Amino acid sequence: MVLGLLMPLPGWPLGGGTHLSMHMITSITQLITLLREAVNLLREIVAALHKLLAVLLLIARQGVDNPQLAEIAKPDTLHDAKYAAERIGVVDKTLSRLIKKGLLPIHSYVNRKRQFLESDIERCRRFYRDE
Repeated sequence: MVLGLLMPLPGWPLGGGTHLSMHMITSITQLITLLREAVNLLREIVAALHKLLAVLLLIARQGVDNPQLAEIAKPDTLHDAKYAAERIGVVDKTLSRLIKKGLLPIHSYVNRKRQFLESDIERCRRFYRDE
């Protein structure tokens, strides 16, 4: 079905006719293959990062005296937009601007309300307040 969509319509000045279409199909097929390989590599990278995170969490929870690892092991709590705005020291409209600019990512929605990670709120507060 997809191949039929790639064939030239009668009267189109493509020059080369079927030969050009077959070249296009071959190129698109190769591109799809490369994209599949890229997706598979990205999946492997994500899996490796998950394993690394699990190891770091295990090390941190075992009481290693390393403040950075202890910070990783600390659970990150979720807060609503009202808390985020108050903590950063802005009104809701400014909070929306920070979100649109990518400075404060929305983690999830609970009952149609935006939820933010505490670590993201603190990072945004430090950035916004130049701390």
